[in-house]
Amino acid sequence: MSEKQYLKYKNFIGSVVYNSADECYYGNILYIDDLVAYDGKNIEELKNAFQKMVDDYLDTCKELGKQI
Repeated sequence: MSEKQYLKYKNFIGSVVYNSADECYYGNILYIDDLVAYDGKNIEELKNAFQKMVDDYLDTCKELGKQI
């Protein structure tokens, strides 16, 4: 039985999914009203992509005046 894994950064939580067909990890930021996805070839790449997407999401929300 596999255990669900999550990433955490700046009060955001991201999913972690492994796709064995293309040997890639992917996920999306959970519990927000937008779809923000990220991927990586390994866990370190996935973590870095998640953190970059959180920062990008925060910047975009600030630019648009969107409350988070």
